[in-house]
Amino acid sequence: MCSMIRRFVHLIVHDVKGGAGGGGYALRNIDTKPLFAGIGGGSTSMAVTTRLPRPAAFFESANTDNNNHTEFFLLGSKIVSVNMNRRTVLYDSLTSGISGGPDLRHCKFVHPAWAAIRGKLYITNMLPHNYGKPCLEALRFDDELEDWLWDLLPSPPFFDEPFRSDNTIQCYAAGDEEKMWISTLGRGTYTFDAATATWCKEGGWTLPFEGRVQYIPEYGIYFGFSKRLNKLCSAEMIAGAKASEPPVHKQVWDNVDVYVGEGWHLAHSYLTYLGEGKFCVTRFYDTRREWDDWCIPLSNVAVMSALEMRLDANTGELKMIRGASTRYKFPDAVHGWAL
Repeated sequence: MCSMIRRFVHLIVHDVKGGAGGGGYALRNIDTKPLFAGIGGGSTSMAVTTRLPRPAAFFESANTDNNNHTEFFLLGSKIVSVNMNRRTVLYDSLTSGISGGPDLRHCKFVHPAWAAIRGKLYITNMLPHNYGKPCLEALRFDDELEDWLWDLLPSPPFFDEPFRSDNTIQCYAAGDEEKMWISTLGRGTYTFDAATATWCKEGGWTLPFEGRVQYIPEYGIYFGFSKRLNKLCSAEMIAGAKASEPPVHKQVWDNVDVYVGEGWHLAHSYLTYLGEGKFCVTRFYDTRREWDDWCIPLSNVAVMSALEMRLDANTGELKMIRGASTRYKFPDAVHGWAL
């Protein structure tokens, strides 16, 4: 198993007060080493509230309402931001360098599906807002031009039809460094071959995940969160002729999170793989009394929990060991990401 690749999780939150001209998005590097210290020695039932570290970078925005919402993605060491005006900004977490990128060909709406495959970032809308128009794009670095470019690629086949609830993408993943998986509520599961730029329908079923799913090569399986219950789980996903039946959960772990307060509403869950069997689960919660299911979920608390997977020599199954957790509070309700 490879050595540990990452020590930090990139925590990004909307900061309406920082920066010039109306705020923006603050990026902080969260050191996970303290969370793994003494792992396996028992853990408390409550997360320890910790002060947020100083921002490592700030993505300014003249208008931070939902009409100029910004999304963030991870491409190797680079954090890529794209806003509703199609503007692209790249931040290198190793060098702290920041640069402007090319504009997207077409606007992407809130929380698009994405996958990083062989140095390219693939992004598509979760549902066909503008059916019949291309929506899948890939960000790549062109060696000849020495610049970044967005390539327009074929949309998922069912995006050529008007919007229906069953052709909404429910989960997505990069698989085996070659394919992008997307799975819909009722139109089946598809893979996009990055080498040939073609789509293939794998089956009429839905994958047993919700949101972003990650392939972990050390184990040869996928990790993500289950539908509705949002539990950490794993599954095997096989493309091609063998994919005749829907994948099922290989393992489900119930006790990932520490205790959270009564009435807390879960806004988003993020799973960050650090390497060497270590994971960090970040949950964004809204602890306020107001909760509007029709709006983009906001949060005022983030809870980060350390997890380590160890292979049981007797059963051959992965055993999840929980480390410590830390809790961050935000002065205002925010949009948040953990990459």
